Amino acid sequence: MVNIEQISKLSWIINNACNLKCIHCYPNSGVECKNDFKNSDFQKIYTNFEGIHFHRVFLSGGEPILDRNFKKYLKIAKQISEEVFICSNGTLLTENKLNELVEGGVNGIVVSCQAIDAGTAFKIYGNAQVPSLVFSAIQRIQRFNLALSVEVSLMKQNVQDLDTIIERLIAVGVKSLSFKRLLPVGRGDTWGIGLSKIENYETLKKIYHWQVTHEDIKFNVHDPLYGTILFDNLAKFCEDEAMLRWLHGFSCRAGTRWIGIDPFGNVSPCPILLYKDTIIGNIMHTPLVEILSKSSLMEQLQKINVEPSTSCKYGNICLGCRATAISKNGNLFSKDPMCIHANELCPISVKPKGIESDENN
Repeated sequence: MVNIEQISKLSWIINNACNLKCIHCYPNSGVECKNDFKNSDFQKIYTNFEGIHFHRVFLSGGEPILDRNFKKYLKIAKQISEEVFICSNGTLLTENKLNELVEGGVNGIVVSCQAIDAGTAFKIYGNAQVPSLVFSAIQRIQRFNLALSVEVSLMKQNVQDLDTIIERLIAVGVKSLSFKRLLPVGRGDTWGIGLSKIENYETLKKIYHWQVTHEDIKFNVHDPLYGTILFDNLAKFCEDEAMLRWLHGFSCRAGTRWIGIDPFGNVSPCPILLYKDTIIGNIMHTPLVEILSKSSLMEQLQKINVEPSTSCKYGNICLGCRATAISKNGNLFSKDPMCIHANELCPISVKPKGIESDENN
């Protein structure tokens, strides 16, 4: 049975429109790909959210504030969650726009920052002016006292500048930094962008060094393999049950604590899996409670996440990234291709009793 109450976060991708065309964009954002919803469509969406409450909803895109119906999405998000965060490239966050967001009840903003110099910015964004626009936006967000997190997607084009990026962000007062493994999805699957498994692991170790030397900064690392680095460095504490629960929080969150909805209303156990056709229903047609509770895929992911495993020394701390697995291997339940622990068998590929892999997922 699917435990709906443990799903605390929703990534609601409301549009595809964007003023940039970044080389790593998962949904290939640029020109809008959906028709405008009518008032009756928004009423249907709100009705189909009934019975669901999230701790946090992230409104993203594209660039979500470009959607002409943004205020309607925000209104629904405020009704179904405790907190609403906007995921933005930062370039359009003017004083007036931030004032609108605050008046609309937005709690925080996640700003993307992939480069700090003009040359790298041009390679990634196609616009050399983006870094200056982003840092100006960061200063404005801070003046509005909105919660702020700055997110970096780790790729070949910027990983050599990671130390400088972190130093610069900390210098301007950023207290929450997020790091994402670049996934081979959408434009992110372009040759020459993604890190190798060794480069990725070494970069995660570098982030760990920053974390232990900057206790006043919150580091969010969206890569299940980061849990293996924490485990190795905190091994002497890993008999403690509270520590193990904390480490388990770094495992793949697909279907366990996080779900995604795309601009057309499609629902997936993970926002990135939306772009790998891993769809479990559509909120335009079916109540979300029904979609989640009747999904065998959700049940599989949740059961695997809690079943103890001895197939790998990292047990259920990691479980690998399901989006990378299906992108590279064509099988959602295969081993994460970025895992460097080659002699270990991934727990997620060893099914608990009663669970079968679905090669079509």
